[in-house]
Amino acid sequence: MYLYFYAVHRMSIQFLCCIVCRLRSAGVPYKLCSNESVCTREAFANKLRKHGFVVDADDIICPAPAMAKILMKEGLRPYLLVHTGKVCPKYACSSKHLHRHHYHECVLIPDVLPEFSALDTSNPNCVVVGDCMEQFLYESLNQAFRVLLAQDKKILYSLGAG
Repeated sequence: MYLYFYAVHRMSIQFLCCIVCRLRSAGVPYKLCSNESVCTREAFANKLRKHGFVVDADDIICPAPAMAKILMKEGLRPYLLVHTGKVCPKYACSSKHLHRHHYHECVLIPDVLPEFSALDTSNPNCVVVGDCMEQFLYESLNQAFRVLLAQDKKILYSLGAG
């Protein structure tokens, strides 16, 4: 059984924590689904734990490990244009508006690359694009286009919001 929670403003985090706790204590199997494509499932589980959730990484379904399974099954070697850990200052600001006089150092958050560690990425034959933030550069996009152009069958996947 899969239960999908979509947290709306009226539902408190504590309420959702209680639901997950009750499911776990009742022995009801559950999975939490997320479109989180910036960090590993373990890092995402740690974020949830900080909010009071009792959750293991195996309880979470995220795009990166699902994509890695598809790539493995299809025998594909991806060029990964995904988050690698560094976040630029605009993502470090907790406010919705950045002001010119604000200075923020770059912050490091766990990257998503470990989810793809079992894959061969040499001589790529497809492209996987995720929330690559700082890595979304001319050079990396140019390399992704080269990979696609070199293939008879152009395969491009997008994670999360892509």
